[in-house]
Amino acid sequence: MLPGILVCCSVVLPSAFVARGSLEGTSSSDAPSPPFCFVYPPPPFAHKSLGLSIRGQDKQKDTMLTVLISALLVAVVSADAIPEFLVPGKCANVAIQDNFDLRMYSGRWYQTSIIDNPYQPFTRCIHSNFEYSALDSGFQVTTAGFSPSNDYLRMMGKIYPTKDFPAAHMLVDFPTAIAAPFQVVATDYHTYSCVYSCIAFNNYKAEFGFVYSRTPQTSGPATEKCAAVFSANGVDVSAFKPVPHTAECVYRA
Repeated sequence: MLPGILVCCSVVLPSAFVARGSLEGTSSSDAPSPPFCFVYPPPPFAHKSLGLSIRGQDKQKDTMLTVLISALLVAVVSADAIPEFLVPGKCANVAIQDNFDLRMYSGRWYQTSIIDNPYQPFTRCIHSNFEYSALDSGFQVTTAGFSPSNDYLRMMGKIYPTKDFPAAHMLVDFPTAIAAPFQVVATDYHTYSCVYSCIAFNNYKAEFGFVYSRTPQTSGPATEKCAAVFSANGVDVSAFKPVPHTAECVYRA
């Protein structure tokens, strides 16, 4: 049993709002958001697992309260069934990269294999630019690719370490997605990066994984290396799907 009520909901964002926000390049039609799920009241470990305490106790409380109130208001308007990506099970207890070097990690990465993620509106040519910021001690990240309707879309946000975890266990901070961990399980900085992101709600989990490559090769060495890394860490590699990178791709992030 969950320690509260699991609420899953979605909204339709007007195209004018989306165009001004962090998701660029959308079509003229209104854009539905992916389902948003949360437990109310939230588990006591939620802020710890996401590293939210870096913002300070008062800011943390305000942030959590804002998220909960916003989600509750959305739920009143449009409540959905539990989405497919929220499944029974526990997150894998993955190891993370030792002595993680943020500066070496910066630059362009290509997603070559992923566990389907509804918070990413792209299905092919997915790539990200990690711009290191010494001031923020993290990355300004732009991720782009093509949607199923062949629209070129771009998302912008931040990924950064927190004081609660080692540097390779970072926090995803994008306006169009819920806060989530970004755990670099293994990387050589030059060829591959194996990233795990999972949020647990007692007996349920929202689990995502990413294989990043420095080159847009779906069947390249990054895919093989990360398959072995994820298997060794108890992550089901059969859940990963290749990301197409074809001659029609453009990389502008």
